[in-house]
Amino acid sequence: MPDVFSGNFHSLKMDDNYCFTKMNLGHLDFDYNHQRMRVDYTKLIFNKKKFNMDVAMGKEKMYNGTLWYDFVNGIGYHYRRSNCSCSTFKISTDMMVPNIPDSAEFVGSAMIGGQSIETWHITAEDLLHNKRGGEGDRNPINIDKPRDNNNCNHYGNNKKNWGCWMSFSQESCLPLSMMVYNMDTERIKYTMNLYDVVPSVNPFVFEIPEMCKNAEKDPTMEIGRKDMRPLGPEIAIDV
Repeated sequence: MPDVFSGNFHSLKMDDNYCFTKMNLGHLDFDYNHQRMRVDYTKLIFNKKKFNMDVAMGKEKMYNGTLWYDFVNGIGYHYRRSNCSCSTFKISTDMMVPNIPDSAEFVGSAMIGGQSIETWHITAEDLLHNKRGGEGDRNPINIDKPRDNNNCNHYGNNKKNWGCWMSFSQESCLPLSMMVYNMDTERIKYTMNLYDVVPSVNPFVFEIPEMCKNAEKDPTMEIGRKDMRPLGPEIAIDV
């Protein structure tokens, strides 16, 4: 993948019965050269027991906000437009390396209109050992270590048990889609599609609002290696 890219995204998170529980629409800015990311989101949360009625009556819960990730200084900022509040959070991991791991499996290619698409199968184990030549022992991604004894990790307690299919444009290697699933149960956990992706970002998007610079820290939120996925922290699509 390019070291720098940006684009709009649409994501869906599902429970074990394939019912949608969250939907996000937004914009992603990814800058590996300066170790930073930004995610603008609009999130809808549904009551799975009465999903159709919620949608029909407009009772789904909606939230808007922006996340900034500064991996150099180990700090993130979360601005919630829904209530005009801001908080900071700790980042205790490096940014993910934007390349297809050498051990990833090539699935195939296809044409969509005039665009040639490649699809790869990438597992947590692939990402665990993923690094870029010339970066020494840098290993920014360590996926899904066991969390607690309460078995709350819906990807399972084995770091090898989730995988994803990722599609890229063949010529530019820009990311276009991702589908993450539990390799033990083969249940899809979430999907993410990107569109209007370009190999650049606008520098001004990483400017932090004044109200966020001295905001209080959110003790319930911390980004660690277990939270990283191929396109950034999982919270980027599950905020």
